[in-house]
Amino acid sequence: MHIEKFEDRDGIAALGPVWDRLYHEDEDALFFLSWPFMAQVLAQKDARWRVLVAREQGAEGRIIGLLPLRIDTFWSRSRRTWHNEVQLAGRHHWGQYNGFLCASSREAEVASAFGTYLATMPWSRMSMRYLHLSPRRRQAFLRPLEEAGTRIEEHEIRINKGTVDNLVCPHIELPSDYDAWLGSLASGNARQKLRRFARKVENDSELRLTVADASTLERDLDALIGLWTQKWAESTGAHTRRRAARYRHILTSLAAAGSLHLPVLWRGDRPLGAMGYAVDRQKPAVYFLIAGRDESEPLPFVGWALHAHGIRWAIENGARRYDFCHGDEAYKFAYGATRLRLSYVTVRRPGGRNPQGRLDPATFDDARAILADGRHTGDPRESGKAARALEVQRCQTVPRLSAGDPGSIARLP
Repeated sequence: MHIEKFEDRDGIAALGPVWDRLYHEDEDALFFLSWPFMAQVLAQKDARWRVLVAREQGAEGRIIGLLPLRIDTFWSRSRRTWHNEVQLAGRHHWGQYNGFLCASSREAEVASAFGTYLATMPWSRMSMRYLHLSPRRRQAFLRPLEEAGTRIEEHEIRINKGTVDNLVCPHIELPSDYDAWLGSLASGNARQKLRRFARKVENDSELRLTVADASTLERDLDALIGLWTQKWAESTGAHTRRRAARYRHILTSLAAAGSLHLPVLWRGDRPLGAMGYAVDRQKPAVYFLIAGRDESEPLPFVGWALHAHGIRWAIENGARRYDFCHGDEAYKFAYGATRLRLSYVTVRRPGGRNPQGRLDPATFDDARAILADGRHTGDPRESGKAARALEVQRCQTVPRLSAGDPGSIARLP
């Protein structure tokens, strides 16, 4: 097989039908590698995207693998050099499970080909948060990178003062009937709570539960993001507004793709709680992303009622997976969730530099933009050093080739 790289927006957009086919062929792939999600990611203009495409031998060979990447560019003050860092593209858009697509019958071959190609790319560090790969796929992917002399490191991600392992994703495999799911719960107390709180919402004339549609989306996003901000403003401080705006943007993108479910529980005209879900309509599943609750009232039933609604809605709409996504908080297991563990892997080059000091040819304009607005360079003297280093690295780097040029293709055994 051989690997091609796609970088221009039109070329990436043209991969949509192939992306849909591979998503169905890949038994391990989850929503955050689907085209409805990745199309939203790769259309954004605030990052440098690259999609590696694995083809069977020959320029017109069948595509059997897709790996979406983000390429960042930085000036290192300590090393006096420009360097590139690589991330999995989905993390830029709140992707909960990240990796690559491939035909399941060819996973080891494709994984090895991607790892081999990445080893030839110019970068100093590769970060893969929330990596979702089967052991076989992961081993085949990382082995060529390790053999190329990189250092592979495993990390933990813990939150809430270390009490929550954020690399664990609890999820429920759903039956076709809501009562069957209730009956499957190990805890009789949990079953009683779910039934009691559902009746409370149904029987209290002041309470109502709505689901966002095109006419109520902005109102319901205001409710959800407002409640989330109320809870987290103290702990996230100055970052709260930026994070809230980003979450709103991502939820709006999901709505535009027809992939958002947003229920809100109200008392009269006041929102008590809301939840935002990503909905996979290709492989029917529901992913719980964000919640907000009115912290001014002690209302323990709000979370239970909203999750009960979410699970019932998922089952009634044909979903077979209800996913709590990141974090092993104890409450998630009361709903009958099981654990899926992800990983956080970084790959580092010796010395923290791009190989031979060569900057990725596609990123020279990014470095010039950084110089132009002073980002990462600091005072004018530092900018001068960075500009001179960039010129040296430009002379060291081979000319950039487009996706269709033979030089952009790595041929593999």
